[in-house]
Amino acid sequence: MNETNQPVENNTSDIINNLESSFEVKTRTEGEQTSYPDYYCGSYFKDGILVIKVKGTNIKDYKKDLVQRCKSNQFIIEEGVNTMNELLQIRNFINSKDEIGVWKKLGISACGIDSKDEKVIVMLEDVSEMNITNFKNEVINSPLIKFCQLSFSKDNASVTSR
Repeated sequence: MNETNQPVENNTSDIINNLESSFEVKTRTEGEQTSYPDYYCGSYFKDGILVIKVKGTNIKDYKKDLVQRCKSNQFIIEEGVNTMNELLQIRNFINSKDEIGVWKKLGISACGIDSKDEKVIVMLEDVSEMNITNFKNEVINSPLIKFCQLSFSKDNASVTSR
């Protein structure tokens, strides 16, 4: 109940905030790094409902853990393939290449994670086959990477997937 004696319903932003804040943050020399359970593949929203992707066979145990983390059972579990820890390892490796000038050389604009597709997203200024091949040869060649082109115009920015 809240201050006006009305029932408090868990809304999706509370649920995702509870989930995200439940993950352990570890301090490392490169800064803070979130540590996820080994089964956790990420989450996204589908029709206003939180979808949590998991990898493994202990769905019952994962759901119990996720209910505690979310402080709610108002979510859907989907089977995942690549864990968030696996994706972060690749993203962090790519980000480390920024410090030695590789990003500028290869035209990398940004790097992040797409939880729904379970991929590391690499934004290139030019998403040609030649630039993708150069990236794979000089940085990392992984099936967990999805390349996109980030384009800027006077009025907006757009992203094209490849």
